[in-house]
Amino acid sequence: MSKIDIYLEKILGVDPVSRREFWDILARLKARNITIFVSTPYMDEASRCDRIALIQDGQLLTIDTLENILRDHPATIYSVGGERLYPISKALKAHSAIKSCFAFGENLHITLKDDSKSLEFLKQIIENQGFKNIKIQQVKPNIEDVFIAFMRSSATNSTN
Repeated sequence: MSKIDIYLEKILGVDPVSRREFWDILARLKARNITIFVSTPYMDEASRCDRIALIQDGQLLTIDTLENILRDHPATIYSVGGERLYPISKALKAHSAIKSCFAFGENLHITLKDDSKSLEFLKQIIENQGFKNIKIQQVKPNIEDVFIAFMRSSATNSTN
């Protein structure tokens, strides 16, 4: 087991193998047309469900199928990879053209305030900050991207 697996086991009480077995059991129940209600903080687990309700601080953000939730995500998402991602993240978060910038695995996921701007525009912003040897590509949104967008929108609406 990796350090992360051991950490999850200590916190959640379920090792990764048991978690996979649990989901196999749920899949067998679903195949028998049994309705299952799952509550999980793990977006990859939520993605296995027929319908997803995203909830933050007790507020329902959305409820729909995974496909519809992803389809309705309005922003273009760029994945930025390379060296020195923390300094790149700090620089981008301070830039006026950036709507969101967050770590996603070994990359950053970026959205722009003006969605009509291009990948080349983002690349120029990063290079103008002095960062080199970066990889940028447009990616399809995943459930975590959508959840973060809903959380940001919910936070903005609650302060107005």
